[in-house]
Amino acid sequence: MKSLNVVQRSNQTAWGFPAALNFVLGGAAAGWYLVMSAAIAVPGIADGDSRPLYPVICAGMAAIGFIPLALKTNRMYNALYLFNNIKESWVSREALSGLLFIFSAAANYIWPHGVLEGLAVLSAAGFLVSQGFMPYQGKAVSAWRHNRLPWLLISAGLYGGAGFLTASVGFPEAAGPGYIFIAVLILSCAIINAGLWISHIRYVITAYSRNRYPAPFSPIYGMKTVFVGHILPMMLLLVPACSLYRTSGITWVDAAVTIGAAVLMIAFSAYQKIKVVKTFSGLMPLALSFPADRGHKGD
Repeated sequence: MKSLNVVQRSNQTAWGFPAALNFVLGGAAAGWYLVMSAAIAVPGIADGDSRPLYPVICAGMAAIGFIPLALKTNRMYNALYLFNNIKESWVSREALSGLLFIFSAAANYIWPHGVLEGLAVLSAAGFLVSQGFMPYQGKAVSAWRHNRLPWLLISAGLYGGAGFLTASVGFPEAAGPGYIFIAVLILSCAIINAGLWISHIRYVITAYSRNRYPAPFSPIYGMKTVFVGHILPMMLLLVPACSLYRTSGITWVDAAVTIGAAVLMIAFSAYQKIKVVKTFSGLMPLALSFPADRGHKGD
């Protein structure tokens, strides 16, 4: 079927800076809480800190991400409708799970308890999943129709969380079970996120070319971003990893390289979300038949 350009392509304006900030800070906070909760369950990771600060920091990051959206929603009935549409809207689910995450994480820091910890983990996971599926509901935006987009955004949050984990915990003093678990966790987040990012880049290029629109980037762009955002941080982390087997132990150079790798991971996680929410947000012509693309073999 030949497509008709009934309405010319334009950029969506519904989601701007407030939405991007919520995705970046809220997703990173939830991802950090999840990977950190998994890491501290390993003996030797947090034995020296009876009350780590990450729960309250994560709660603060998520709260800051919600502030611009709360200021934008300046009418009370809008907020009431938001929480009255849980069954149908991922936006409503994101708001509810986000608030539960903020309060349960902060409460777990003040009054540590297994129930609060479990609630914080579940709400963080729900918050991250809701953020992933929110853009997927935006059917008018062509680049959001990729059926792997939700998992890309979820993996981006976990990858950013792995960056915060790297910066806050680093590596154990010896190559024991803690080191192996952290290394596997970080590497898994990087590999999964890199694969989904490349898949999404391919989809966007295919979607634009099918409808005779110039793609916003070339395939080389995907290779460059994967190198900077995934391969380079993993290469940098090999430096402190090798230090575990030297007699001199970890030095300030190893610490600086570890922080540099963590910054790259966190920055690229934020970059992906901003690109998806803002740059990859062109509204394609109205008559284009994109529903058939949801499961096409080119994904």
